[in-house]
Parts: sequence; C-alpha cells; structure tokens
Amino acid sequence: MRIILLCASLLASAWTANGQSCSFFGSSRSPKAVTNLGNCSWYETNACCERAEVSSVFDEMPALQFASTQCRNRVNYLMCYFCSPIQSSFMQINSGIREVSVCENFCNEVMSTCGGALHKGQRLDSVYKSGRGFCQSLGFKVETFGCFRFDSTVFPSGANSLMQSSHTLLLVLCLIFTFVGFFLV
Repeated sequence: MRIILLCASLLASAWTANGQSCSFFGSSRSPKAVTNLGNCSWYETNACCERAEVSSVFDEMPALQFASTQCRNRVNYLMCYFCSPIQSSFMQINSGIREVSVCENFCNEVMSTCGGALHKGQRLDSVYKSGRGFCQSLGFKVETFGCFRFDSTVFPSGANSLMQSSHTLLLVLCLIFTFVGFFLV
C-alpha cells in the first residue's frame, strides 16, 4: 500500500514538474480525466476543468453570426484555455491578478477567420483592428512566447479530412480487389 501511495505521489509531482498544474483554479487542483466536457472534449483525458465550468462559460458566451467553421473552432478553442493541463506555462498571477497570455499569432488567426462574423450586428473586423485588440478586449495578455496557442490537430480541416477519407477509400478498394482477385485465381 505504501508503494502505491509513493508512486501516486511521484506521479503527481511529475505532472506538476512538467507544467501539468491547474493554476487557474489555485494550487489544490490537478489535471485529471473528466468525461462529457462538451465544447472542450479534447481535454477529457487530462483536464483542469469540470463539466459544469465548461457549460457555464459556453452558456454565457455571446453568439457570433455568419461565423465560418474555422472561426468557430478557434473561438471555441480559445474559450477552453482554462481546461488546459499546461496552463501554468501561459498563466501567471501578479499581485493577486490572474493574467492569461494568448499567442499573438493565435489572436491574429481568430481575427483572420472571424473578421466577417457579426457580433451584436457589427462585423468583428470593424470593431477590432487587429487580433491583438480582439484578445485584449477579452482580458487576455498578448505575447509571442509562453502563451496559449491554437492546436490545429484538435479540429480536422476539410482538406485533411478529405485526404484521409480518400486514403481510406483507396485502401478499401485495394482490399476488395485483392480479396476478389484471390478467389478468381
């Protein structure tokens, strides 16, 4: 039993040493598996957030009209920052104020994909002149290093999905022809 507790303690220390801490929620929370995270499902195997917290954020989030899929994916990802198990690498607490740093290129990607979307009847690119301005209006600090960045592997892109489905189709056809050819010989 002591060995199990020692291993659990060492594993928890390793997670924290690798940047795996939930500093957004204070020092008492560590990343863990959480089911049904809804909009932040890619964090389910190792999350700092709870299902109710995700629901609360997305219930209060204003809708963007005429937003592309790329826009919605980036805004969705941005709003899930508090679920990240490596949040200590992009969040600091200075004088009791929590500062979340978002990468400038991520902010620019949001604006380039969401500029034409409407919020309260106004195009985002007419309200915000840059991605930096957009992220700062949400209370984020904008940086180039040590910041929250978009992971493009979370949401499949149309081209990648098409390529994967084409490869799958080709593989299935090859197997069918091989199988049929085997019985014809």
